[in-house]
Amino acid sequence: MNILIVAKFWDASAGIAALRPMKVAKYLLRAGHRVAVICGKEYAELPEPCADLAALRTQKNYLELPAFTYSGLIDKENRIYLRRNAAPKSAAPQAASASSPAEQEEKKQSALNRLKWRVYKTTYNTLKINDTVRCSLRAVKNLPWEPDVILSSYAPEEVHFLAARLKKKYPHAYWIADFRDPMANVAIHKPHEYRYRLKRQQRIFRLADAVSVVSKTWRNEFRDLGAKNAHTVYSGFDKEDFTALTAPQTAPDKLVLTYTGSLYPGLSDLRPLFTAFGELIREGKVDPAKLRFVYAGKHGAEFKKQAQELGADAEIVDHGFVDRSVSLQMLCDSDLLLHALFCFPGMRGIITGKLGEYWEAGKPIVAVITGSERADEFIRILRKSGTGFAYDSTDDSSFAALKAYLLDAYERKLRGEPLAYERNETFIGYFDYASIARRFLEIADGVAPKGEIV
Repeated sequence: MNILIVAKFWDASAGIAALRPMKVAKYLLRAGHRVAVICGKEYAELPEPCADLAALRTQKNYLELPAFTYSGLIDKENRIYLRRNAAPKSAAPQAASASSPAEQEEKKQSALNRLKWRVYKTTYNTLKINDTVRCSLRAVKNLPWEPDVILSSYAPEEVHFLAARLKKKYPHAYWIADFRDPMANVAIHKPHEYRYRLKRQQRIFRLADAVSVVSKTWRNEFRDLGAKNAHTVYSGFDKEDFTALTAPQTAPDKLVLTYTGSLYPGLSDLRPLFTAFGELIREGKVDPAKLRFVYAGKHGAEFKKQAQELGADAEIVDHGFVDRSVSLQMLCDSDLLLHALFCFPGMRGIITGKLGEYWEAGKPIVAVITGSERADEFIRILRKSGTGFAYDSTDDSSFAALKAYLLDAYERKLRGEPLAYERNETFIGYFDYASIARRFLEIADGVAPKGEIV
C-alpha cells in the first residue's frame, strides 16, 4: 500500500508533536508498505532517528521533503508586531507624563484598535495557510507514486488543508485527518477565535474520509461537532527507544521521583503530591533527606515553585531541557514517575504520549489530576494497565489514598523491596506504535475495532 504522511514536525527534537507521525511511518515501513513524507524543511534536514527512516531519505523516489514555507506574509506580521510594540517606547517623556499609565493602556487597547487587530489576525491566518498550501503543492508536484492513503497530523492547520488539496488531486486516496489536539478549543480560545477555528475544523470533518483523535472523550466530542467518521487512535510508545539505554541505576538510599516534559503554569499542578509529602514529613513518617525529585524540561522554575512545601532538606534536581534519550534514561533510573494532568470543561480527554513512555520505562506512575472535571478515561487506562495510582482532585477521599500510596512506596524503597507494580502486558501492548500503525490501516480499510479496550 502507498501511504503519504503529511506532518510539519518530523524529528524527536521537534517535540512530542513529531513522535506520532514519525513512529507510525517507521512501523508502516516495517510492515512492508511504501511511505512518502511531507514535512517542514527545518526538520527534514535533521538526522533520522532510526535506520528505517534513514533508508527512506537515501531513496529519493520514496521520500519527498518540501518545506512548509511562506512568501512575505510572515515577515509582514513581524514588522507590524514590532512597530506596534516599539511605538510606546519611542514616545517623548513629556507626552508619556501627560496621561496616566491606565489612560495610556486604554488608548493603546481601544475597542477600534482591538477590532482592527482581530480582523487582521483572522485575515492573516487565512492568507498564511493558503500561501503555505500553495508553496507546498509546488514542491510536491511530482510524488513518486499515487497514494492509496493520506495521513495528515495536526498541528498546524496548514497540514490538514494541504492534505485536503492532495485529496482533491488524488480522489481515490483515503484521507485520515489525525488530531493530537483540537483545532478549536473553547477553554483556551477567545469566543471569536473559537468560532473561526471551529468552522475550519468542521470543514476538515466534511472533507476528510475519516478523523482520528487520541481519546474516546475527544472522539465523542468531535462526533457531536459533525465528524461522522471519527475514531480513537491512542498515542503510545516505541520499545526500541529504550534498547540503547544503559541498565537502570537507582539511588540505593533515596526515593527518586521524576517528571519529564512541560508543566503549564496555572494548569499542570503537582502541589497535591508535594502537600502529601509535606504532611508525611511533619508527621515524622518520611525523612525529607531521603527524597529526590528530578525534573527535565522547560519549566524547572515552576516545578521548584510547586515543591516549596517540602523545605530545603528534600533534594530537587532540575536538568533543564535535555535530549530525549537522556530523559528516557532518567525515567529508567527512577523509582516513581510523576504525571500531571488537568481536566476542565473544554479540556477533557487529554491522553498524552508521556504515559506510553512511562510504561516502557517499567516504573510505577503517580498521576496528579487537578481541575473541576473527572478524567475518567485516563483513570480507567491507568487502572487497567496496573502501573500506578491516580490522585483525583474531584474525589474527597483521593488525598488520603495518595498519602498512603506515597508512604508505602517510601517504606518499600528504604527496606530494599520492589515497589507495588502489576503490569498488564496484554493491555499495554495495544499502545505499542506497531499496533497504532495497524490501527490507521484498519481505519482506511473500513475495519471496525474489535470492541473497546477502555
